[in-house]
Amino acid sequence: MGAEYYNKSVLYGLYRWNILENAEIVNNSSIIIHPGGYAGVQLDTFASGLKQSNFRKVSIEINGDLSEDNNYSNLISCEFNSSYSVSNESLSYAYRSTSINKLTSDYDSVNHKINYSYEFGMPSRDLVGGVIRIINNSDADIEVTQCYMYRSIDINESQVLGSIGLGVSITELKAYLDGCEVYFDGQEDPLKLWWHQDGQGNFDGVNVNNSRFVDFTKINSILTD
Repeated sequence: MGAEYYNKSVLYGLYRWNILENAEIVNNSSIIIHPGGYAGVQLDTFASGLKQSNFRKVSIEINGDLSEDNNYSNLISCEFNSSYSVSNESLSYAYRSTSINKLTSDYDSVNHKINYSYEFGMPSRDLVGGVIRIINNSDADIEVTQCYMYRSIDINESQVLGSIGLGVSITELKAYLDGCEVYFDGQEDPLKLWWHQDGQGNFDGVNVNNSRFVDFTKINSILTD
């Protein structure tokens, strides 16, 4: 994705992971996850873990055997559930899940070591909460030796335009059923906006280029020059 990331992980060390199902912490340094089990931890204010970021990156190291079956089913996976406030105290949710297998990992078949890294986009909003879990649905134990999550260092459009003093003119606007495309002078690719609704079906903002969320505020007056 080409994003740059802060150096500090937003996750606590494995010895402080407290969401354990058929899993156990070993020597305060790693976690053994037995078949059918999982291990996880909640994000909080540690290392600004709940702060807005357009992207997040997860890096995981695991000791375990990856069979060919892992390539076609989620025998070992990582999931991230998060929630964020939109408007009127309502919440929206973002869910990311990915399979850890030979096709997606750097796998050392001699020493049975798995190095896995995954980047994913997020709504550009502060999180209310978040939980990461590593799940083992294989038929053998796995040992998680490291797990980190990093927040991206983001620069928004206004910062870029302001820094170079660029004046941009809108040349065309295309409306769709669920959003619109805004075309600017001298740019081939449009700015894409998708309308967003809260849990009650009320319009509450726009999703900008699938990278950030902008609130909708209704003002009961006429727009003036």
